[in-house]
Amino acid sequence: FFFLPLYNLILNFFKKNRRKSIGNIDVFSGSLMSFILMYIASFVFLFFFLCLIFYCVIFNCFKNSLFW
Repeated sequence: FFFLPLYNLILNFFKKNRRKSIGNIDVFSGSLMSFILMYIASFVFLFFFLCLIFYCVIFNCFKNSLFW
């Protein structure tokens, strides 16, 4: 869904860095590290988003039961 354009952006950035660093292992490992960091950051963002949604749902249910 909305992670697909982000994945394409990361993949294009990764390909660009790999093309730039022919025969240079340091730049390749750096781009790989940034790719892994972006992957982890997207997972953290997704986890935070789901926690926020669950918190809102639970809080609304609690508030409704409190008013009843």
